[in-house]
Amino acid sequence: MWKLNSELLNRTNDMEILRQPSAISFTGNPILFSIKTDDATPITVEVDIRRYSNSIYAYPHAIEDFTLTLYPIRITRKGPGGQTVIRFIADFDLSDVLDSYAVSLYEFRSLMPSLSVSTNGEVRYRVSFPDFPEIDIPYKIAIPGGVSNAVFLKFMNQGTNVFSTRFCDPANLFLFSNRSSNKININYYASELCDAWFVRLPGKQYKLVTSTGSEFEIPSIESNTQYFETIDLAAAYAQLAPEDDMIHMSVDDEIAFIIHVYPDPVKEEKHILEFRNSFGFMERMLLFGKMKYEPEITEGEEYVINENGVLRKNKQRGSFTQVYKSNIGYKRMTDILFLQDLLMSEEVRIYNPLSDEFLECSVSAEISLSMVQSIPESIPIEIKVMNPEKYMSLDYDYYNRIFDETFSGQFS
Repeated sequence: MWKLNSELLNRTNDMEILRQPSAISFTGNPILFSIKTDDATPITVEVDIRRYSNSIYAYPHAIEDFTLTLYPIRITRKGPGGQTVIRFIADFDLSDVLDSYAVSLYEFRSLMPSLSVSTNGEVRYRVSFPDFPEIDIPYKIAIPGGVSNAVFLKFMNQGTNVFSTRFCDPANLFLFSNRSSNKININYYASELCDAWFVRLPGKQYKLVTSTGSEFEIPSIESNTQYFETIDLAAAYAQLAPEDDMIHMSVDDEIAFIIHVYPDPVKEEKHILEFRNSFGFMERMLLFGKMKYEPEITEGEEYVINENGVLRKNKQRGSFTQVYKSNIGYKRMTDILFLQDLLMSEEVRIYNPLSDEFLECSVSAEISLSMVQSIPESIPIEIKVMNPEKYMSLDYDYYNRIFDETFSGQFS
């Protein structure tokens, strides 16, 4: 300790933090630190990374510490009076490192509330400078996902960020959703309702309020820090009156945004796609175009030498991949970005209502729409289940009986 204090007393340079990330950041965007010093002396940076479980009180189950060495670059420019100003700047970006530790905050869940499952895998990190202990940077949070480069640069040039401006501002649309950018017209079909996530700010009271005046208060917990919270929109909608189709979220009795819920269209076929959006959370899209099943069957073969020494080709059992082709139905131009988010998603599943299961799949589409739509247009899509099958079997029903249990057991 004496040696450290001696070095601090003999230190001749000062350091200033010019830029640092917000309290919460996406790992898909730069997590930048910019430092200014008086000379080119190398700077030691210590990074402490912790990943937390699904309880905000839980002890971190993953800890990583590492050290960086920064070498400031000399920058010369002219000052206001024409004098030469020399600065030494060092920048570093932690997004790639933190992205390797971040896990999705929300796992796929069944449409049945009793099977709901979620996980909070936020990564908390802290940056410190051993040679400059007076600079105290608190722990920050990183989650997977990101915003577009255009939006990131727009906020950065304004001296702010998307969390301070949107996700942590109770006056704005703070849900982690790409469904709408308009806080008063967030439209859902009933089957598209799912858990909605947001950043819970300390000291704020959140409520869901219906157009008939019913209130669903979101219980708070004792915490002086912001944390992630979820609301079950489907459960709230299930309690609405038949004539009620609007839900709004209020923060301290001020309306933050309005959700409009429409009954599912009366169609012969309805299918639900669930996907992870750009922010790392789940969204749903309802498909009500007619769907065709066009499996891809691949034949198996092998070459063998028979007892006569002749090379022959034998057929082996092949495999098949489930492929579905459909249309998304009429969508406005404002919905196309939502569809693009689905097409680019790393996790997509199609819901099978008969078995209450999601099948992992990939979705492709060729988007071609008129910029000004004078007639309704739809977009064809192809849905391909990810895992091919080699063997066929019926989905056996072991529980349904031909006759009631009171009838003779010989007919069971």
